[in-house]
Amino acid sequence: MKKLFIFLSLLPLSGCAKSSDNNQTNSNNQDEIKMKLYIDEKLIEEVSWENNDSTKALEELSQNKLIINMTNYGGFEQTGLIGQDIARHDSKINTIPGDIVLYNGNQISVFYKASQWSYTKLGHINLDDEKIKELLNKSSIVFTLEHH
Repeated sequence: MKKLFIFLSLLPLSGCAKSSDNNQTNSNNQDEIKMKLYIDEKLIEEVSWENNDSTKALEELSQNKLIINMTNYGGFEQTGLIGQDIARHDSKINTIPGDIVLYNGNQISVFYKASQWSYTKLGHINLDDEKIKELLNKSSIVFTLEHH
């Protein structure tokens, strides 16, 4: 009986510690990644960047202003070549409008409709679905990242 009591009393403590670590990581994500996103030369200020190796590699590339010419693909996303391979940690994800992902380690895709595939998440544009659709539902866009 004592063993069971000790085990149960430790359970909530481990859950709390894990939760606070996650909150700390999430709150630091935006502070650590220093990039500005422009779509067709319009500054998009409402972007949340993931804190991962892929996004950090993009941040490094953005020091010289990274310009990616993107084309509409499948009626749900804009996609374009980065120009080189960067670190990737793909997993099957369900994208939503506004998601920015790395595909095949050398392409960026930005979604204006939902999709599902194996990607590395880079970030999210925090605008409503209609504004995202206005920005992205075109034959092509210019996606620019600039270090700040």
